[in-house]
Amino acid sequence: MKKLLAIIVLGFLWFNTSYAENTSNIASQLEQLNDLYKSGTLTKDEFNKAKKKLLNPGEIKNNKQRNQETKTFPNGAKYIGEWKHGKANGQGTYKFINGEKYVGEFKNNKSHGQGTLTETDGTVQSGKFKNDKFMGK
Repeated sequence: MKKLLAIIVLGFLWFNTSYAENTSNIASQLEQLNDLYKSGTLTKDEFNKAKKKLLNPGEIKNNKQRNQETKTFPNGAKYIGEWKHGKANGQGTYKFINGEKYVGEFKNNKSHGQGTLTETDGTVQSGKFKNDKFMGK
């Protein structure tokens, strides 16, 4: 019975995407996790994984959260990668609606840093980008 309860609670934590928006809900869930761990229902590893998922849904780097997200834009373009301050910042992949693809670093929603742009005709530009412009190798 305890294992079933633990599975239900863990399932709720892992699949409910709205829990992170409600601080009191997070505190309540932490308390539930702690109770399950203290009762022996959760192993230390299960407890730590669930706690990490609850508190840090994105990667923590230099004490700042970096979330991995997938965004599909109204025009059909798609971005998969790191977000910071509501913008593409860090490593990511942008798939253009015309079939081109950029894989690399982003800064403030622009290709900026090391990256590779593969065009629809197969042409590949690999090297440094600055403000969405290819600068060379």
